[in-house]
Amino acid sequence: ANSVQINGVLPNGVLPAGTPATGGLAARATIGNGSAGLVSINTRQLAVQNGAAITASTDAGTGSDIVLSGLDTLDLDNGTISASTQTGRAGNLTVNFGGTAATAITLRNNSSLALAANDPNGSGTAGNISLNTRQLFLDNSSIFASTAGSGQAGSLTVGANGGTADAIVLSNNSRLSLSST
Repeated sequence: ANSVQINGVLPNGVLPAGTPATGGLAARATIGNGSAGLVSINTRQLAVQNGAAITASTDAGTGSDIVLSGLDTLDLDNGTISASTQTGRAGNLTVNFGGTAATAITLRNNSSLALAANDPNGSGTAGNISLNTRQLFLDNSSIFASTAGSGQAGSLTVGANGGTADAIVLSNNSRLSLSST
């Protein structure tokens, strides 16, 4: 596809009355040590907005990766892309890995790229974030890999075609973070 838009606000009448009207793509494994399944999107322009999310999660198994490829622009406006686990290993998040660098990745209005192991009593590990882009802009947003327990936090790599990115700009309390507690 040339353009994919994931919007967190669904039109009236799509869901039964009283159902939260949020949108997204999700892969989830909730029983045993299963894998959540790969989430892969190949498009030139991807927008995740208005509370929408792209997620891959597992309770105890190896989380699956989120692979975004062919991107020229990735735009999150109050959107989330995340991979998580409770006690297992969260998946990785890659943008244009092995391909041409994106022109820009932009996160604004409380958006996030997040990998997390959420059990404070566990040894789950967060995955790795690899962003192949020429420009990275964050405005009141965050990119992080974290563990609540004793596991490792993962890594964050931002570059362009094997070199350095042209610009990395963080504004309005934005952050890049790797943490383990």
